[in-house]
Amino acid sequence: MALTRTKYNSTRKPSGVVRARTTAVPTGAYQNFGSLFAEDLSGDFDFGSDKKVKNYYRALDLTRAIGSTHFTNADGSKTYDRTYLASFPDRVIAVRYACNKPGSLSLRFTLKPGVKANLSYADGEGTFSGKLTTVTFNARMKVVPVGGTMTTDANGVEVRNADEICVYLAAGTDFDAYKTTYISNTAALPSTMKERVDAAAQKGMAAIMTDHVADYRNYFDRVDFSLEGSENAIPYQQTGGCLLS
Repeated sequence: MALTRTKYNSTRKPSGVVRARTTAVPTGAYQNFGSLFAEDLSGDFDFGSDKKVKNYYRALDLTRAIGSTHFTNADGSKTYDRTYLASFPDRVIAVRYACNKPGSLSLRFTLKPGVKANLSYADGEGTFSGKLTTVTFNARMKVVPVGGTMTTDANGVEVRNADEICVYLAAGTDFDAYKTTYISNTAALPSTMKERVDAAAQKGMAAIMTDHVADYRNYFDRVDFSLEGSENAIPYQQTGGCLLS
């Protein structure tokens, strides 16, 4: 767990117009938006046998649309939890890093664009932007620690000895399927992403999660299916770091 990655897979950008209106020739393709990297700086983890992650598992709660990762350090004295969600109401991806021992979180956060882009860091935030064949794109992260210290330089956002860290990610393009040019509001992209992460940080992870779950369950809870007298006799299995049933 020296380095972990969160991808913007659900927020992909078209490199051009998928099908031009004046021709029948496809002129674009979808690209990966980018990734958030969290590099451990605590010294608790390494690839050597004496600092390997223990008790590692990942889980996906389908009733709440929330992913999580759980693990301990080599001697089991610390338990680390990471929670991930993509909020439609708040238009952000929110990630929470936590540990049962206060002051144990030391991480460096960096962004990696999926394609060539202008990347910069300032004041606990990182952003990248660029233009493809047709669309312009912009992404921003905001790091919010509880406790500890935070510094920002050209290499990313570094947090030391925090109790908890939340990271809010927003990304978007100027693609507009209803315009003849296929784009609109290009100039507003940077400020829109900034407003989203600022609002998320002000709202906080707990409130974001509550609204996210309520919104998701409007769809997920529309159907309830059960088989009377049935019993799951297959035990949970841990395979490749995932819990399967």
